[in-house]
Order: sequence, then structure tokens, then C-alpha cells
Amino acid sequence: LAMHLMGLRVLKGVGQGKYVDFSGGVPPAGQFVSRALVSADFNNDGAPDIGALSEAQFSMESPRPKGIWACYRAGEAWQCGPIEGKDEGGSVFLFGDQIFTGDVNGDGNQDIAAASLAVQNNRVVWLGDGKGGFSPFTEGLPQQVYYLALALGDMDHDGKDDLVASISGIGQEGFLGLKAFLSRPDAFVEVSEGLPDGLFTALATGDLDGDGAFEVIAGTADGGLRVFSRKDGTWQEMEVSGLPENGLQKIYHIYCMDLNKDGLKDIAINYAGKETSGGISVFYNSGTGKKQEGKE
Repeated sequence: LAMHLMGLRVLKGVGQGKYVDFSGGVPPAGQFVSRALVSADFNNDGAPDIGALSEAQFSMESPRPKGIWACYRAGEAWQCGPIEGKDEGGSVFLFGDQIFTGDVNGDGNQDIAAASLAVQNNRVVWLGDGKGGFSPFTEGLPQQVYYLALALGDMDHDGKDDLVASISGIGQEGFLGLKAFLSRPDAFVEVSEGLPDGLFTALATGDLDGDGAFEVIAGTADGGLRVFSRKDGTWQEMEVSGLPENGLQKIYHIYCMDLNKDGLKDIAINYAGKETSGGISVFYNSGTGKKQEGKE
């Protein structure tokens, strides 16, 4: 669990819907705080590991951002530390609210992408070596910007995950909008033609209509969802119905997956509401370009 200003906590299932605390070795709140984490096998030992991204320093009493940390099983406890293996590694001062895993270079090992709200550290993609070590891979990506949101997915079906990001530059002349980048052996290559400007708070990727093309689902500043598809090298907005066009206070995360096991990718979001505290909404894919809202 990643809880605002409360430190990490791990619960282990013991059957029959019961859980026990399994947090031995995770850093205390006075050392490291996060509200964004992932679970994946980073060192290929068959056991799930934890990746966590520092949150911002909200007060003088809270710890300064310490980048991305990984926690590995060590018997009945965890061993945790910066992903580069030292306190002042390349992810130090990096902080944000979104972290993802994928395979950016196609080597079969789990990589990490983290949305950086630290303009001085835009090392947002980290390649895993399959042994628990990571190295930054950011050649070709914009620097000295804010990465408000991002998502990974294989745009060109080459077996490597590519990057979509919501980016904000600095000042009135700074760029604000969506950008997309293909992963290549030595660098990322931008392929953003057709993507819109504007503020987007959350992103997800997937094939919603089953045509094999790559789609991006984006949460807007107006509290709605827009969908963009890449065909013939150009992005176009898809016409869909059943998704909110506006009205939510803020969309924090978007998930694209088959929730009802009908073979179609559905959409789930968590959000803050204007009239309520917010919640979780699910939109089932009808296969006709329409989304049917599920239960909150």
C-alpha cells in the first residue's frame, strides 16, 4: 500500500480473504513516502518485487524526495533502496504520482517509467537488467519539463513498449500537451503528429476496437476522457460515446483492461469529484464505439 505521508505497507494474504502485516524492512515514513507503486519481478527470481516513486515534500517535517525505490524479498522481510543502489543515485529528487512497468527495450526484463514532477530530473524511463539493477534511458525525450502523466505500450508492434506523455513546459511559452515516442535501440523517436495541446492528467494505452491499432485514453483538465488512435503514422481522435466529456474534478489514473472477460478492453478510472469525494468508475466496451458505465 502507498499512502500519502504514511509510508509503505505490505499485506500478505493468508486465505479466506484475510491479510496479515508483511512490512518488515520497508522504509518508515520518516525516510521515504510514496503514493504510487507497482509490483513486478525485477530480478527474475520468481517473486514479486515492489517499485515505489517518491511523492513531493509537502512540509518541512516530511522527507525530501528520494526518487524511485525498489523492495526485494529477503526471507520474511524486505530489502529496500534506490534503484541505482546508492542514496544519491540518478533518480534522486525525482518525485511524482504515477509509476508503471513494461519492457521498453524488448529484452524480457521489467523496466520502469515514472512521471516526474521535478523539472530538474527528467529521467523518467529506467531499463532493468533482470538482476535488480536499473539505468536511465531518456535520449530523445524532452528535458527541463514536467511529466504530468505517462503510459507505456507497444505502438508499432515491434515487441518493445513505447511512451506516451502529458508534458508541461515552463512559463507561458512552454509546451503543454500530449507527445508520443517510439523506443529505438539508442534513443526515443518522437511520433506526435495529430496529438492535441492542452492539459491531461492521466493516460492509458490499449486496443479498444480490436483493429490492431494503438489507442491512447487521456483524462482531460475538464474531467473527461478522450481517445486517440494512431493509424498510418498520424494520431486522430476517435468518436466514442458513453465516456464522460467533462464534470469530474480530476482523473488520477486510467486503466485499460478486459474487466468482464468478453475479449474487449474496458476502461476504469479513479477520480476526485466536484460534488462528491470521488471514486472509481468502470466503462464496459460494447464493441460498437460505445462505452457502458458500470458500477462505482
